[in-house]
Amino acid sequence: MSAARMGSEPDNESAYRLHRFRQSVPIPSYLIALVSGHLVSRPLSDRCAVWSEPEMIDDSHWEFQETEDMLQAGESLCGPYRWGRYDLLVLPPSFPYGGMENPCLTFVTPTLLAGDRSLASVVAHEIAHSWTGNLVTNATWEDFWLNEGHTVYVERLVCEKLYGSPDRHLAMLEGWHALRDAVLVARKPDDPLTCLVPKLDGVDPDDAFSSVPYEKGSSLLYYIETLVGKDAMLGWLRAYVDEFAGQALNTEQWRSFLLDFMAKKSPEGLAKIQANVDWGLGLTSPGCRPCQFPMVWTAVWLTLVLSWRRIGLMMPGRI
Repeated sequence: MSAARMGSEPDNESAYRLHRFRQSVPIPSYLIALVSGHLVSRPLSDRCAVWSEPEMIDDSHWEFQETEDMLQAGESLCGPYRWGRYDLLVLPPSFPYGGMENPCLTFVTPTLLAGDRSLASVVAHEIAHSWTGNLVTNATWEDFWLNEGHTVYVERLVCEKLYGSPDRHLAMLEGWHALRDAVLVARKPDDPLTCLVPKLDGVDPDDAFSSVPYEKGSSLLYYIETLVGKDAMLGWLRAYVDEFAGQALNTEQWRSFLLDFMAKKSPEGLAKIQANVDWGLGLTSPGCRPCQFPMVWTAVWLTLVLSWRRIGLMMPGRI
């Protein structure tokens, strides 16, 4: 369950067993989840384990060996992990999502069992939710980017700590391509649902779901990082988590805290934000802003892709 396991015992009044759980950290109702089935577990560290059906436990245990390292990287960025345990549950193939950040027990799809740990960034994303999304939560679904944009931003910082800056830069460029496709292909550039903070009056929030809050939100945070500097941005990130832990907030509260923090800690950064950030364009305008991610590694990647094509390892198509 999305809580700490407190044990189980036979129910004296029936043939069933009673299982007890406790969640000491306040959570929104959408994070309450439980699972039952033929499950076994195997430890990954003192506070991490992986659960699955017996047939998948060996592969799952090998695939997610980096979980504790990711958790420690998250703590170095956002502060102590406050949930006690961090377990992973590998569900059957019918589970329709890549991952779901239920506190204490992340649900993941078995399609992550690639055999080479190449899809582990999904786990980094769900771990990042332990701070942005679960501990600090959006007040409304119009503010969904506060959950997902910040989590993508932290996810890539976690992976940068483990794999280096090129990994973060490549992930940002891949994300920008996904955002461009979401805006220009799946929707239209003037579609109001491509706003970072869309108006959802009379709209089913599920109809608004796309990569926009993930990638447009993350790109806004990275753009602010380029203005204020990485150290100032990381200082703000930890202060943001500490300030709003256990609370739900909206975008205006987020913006006010960002500006207040920079005014106190980085006046130069604040001046750059005020001179360069168009909040209307960034938050409430539709469409996709130009790519503003570092291109220093692009020539290396392009050369590698072209070499793959020459020897027949990659089909022709868009790069």
